[in-house]
Amino acid sequence: MLAREERHRRRMEEERLRPPSPPPLVHYSDHECSIVAEKLKDDSKFSEAVQTLLTWIERGEVNRRSANNFYSMIQSANSHVRRLVNEKATHEKDMEEAKEKFKQALSGILIQFEQIVAVYHSASKQKAWDHFTKAQRKNISVWCKQAEEIRNIHNDELMGIRREEEMEMSDDEIEETTETKETEESDLPPPATRERPPGCKTVFVGGLPENGTEQIIVEVFEQCGEIIAIRKSKKNFCHIRFAEEYMVDKALYLSGRFIDGGIVPTKHNAKLGIREFAFVADKL
Repeated sequence: MLAREERHRRRMEEERLRPPSPPPLVHYSDHECSIVAEKLKDDSKFSEAVQTLLTWIERGEVNRRSANNFYSMIQSANSHVRRLVNEKATHEKDMEEAKEKFKQALSGILIQFEQIVAVYHSASKQKAWDHFTKAQRKNISVWCKQAEEIRNIHNDELMGIRREEEMEMSDDEIEETTETKETEESDLPPPATRERPPGCKTVFVGGLPENGTEQIIVEVFEQCGEIIAIRKSKKNFCHIRFAEEYMVDKALYLSGRFIDGGIVPTKHNAKLGIREFAFVADKL
């Protein structure tokens, strides 16, 4: 009896967790087309409508008679591109604001931790310490140790956030400098013939395609030698650190190359701009 109830309970739980079946897709007709066309204009119904549109096109419903209707629906779908881009920008702004609020809150928490630890340290001085019992002293010591550990963890987290911000600012400055110097450096000899800073094992790579991944970067530059680290910016450039200095010279010869050959779709081809990275910043 108990086993039967358990099986029934398990079956009911599986039914509850199973995702609902998608609604049946209607067949194309002028009437259904007009309904879908209206839904495509509605942000809340767009996802459902565009799936229907996709299925109709894949089924081969487009013909000379219906081509104008389908073009109109495709045009409606395209009108959502700007909305989606704006939504993404809004979410990014919200995320940045949330990061800033979190950083400020974390700073406030750290200040209070410092105050609490200062209280423990003050209580541990002989002037006050002698008046506490042995059990009280033990508790104060344990509390102080715990508070210091938590404070240090939070402090490391805050320092990490600040380092990331500094790195992003540094990357932006490097990119701006690169863009302003591109025209000035057009008359200079090829990068590989210029003197490399002593000890430099890192190159700056600009002009990466928008969809360039770390894997693509490795595929292009692994021919130059062992790659130790890659720091990729959110924008179209990165820094690559090699195991040896001579590998930097080999990487410089790739400057001006177009990334294609099946690695990146042709429409995303990008011309690489490569130069050695200053030794003083040669750390990834």
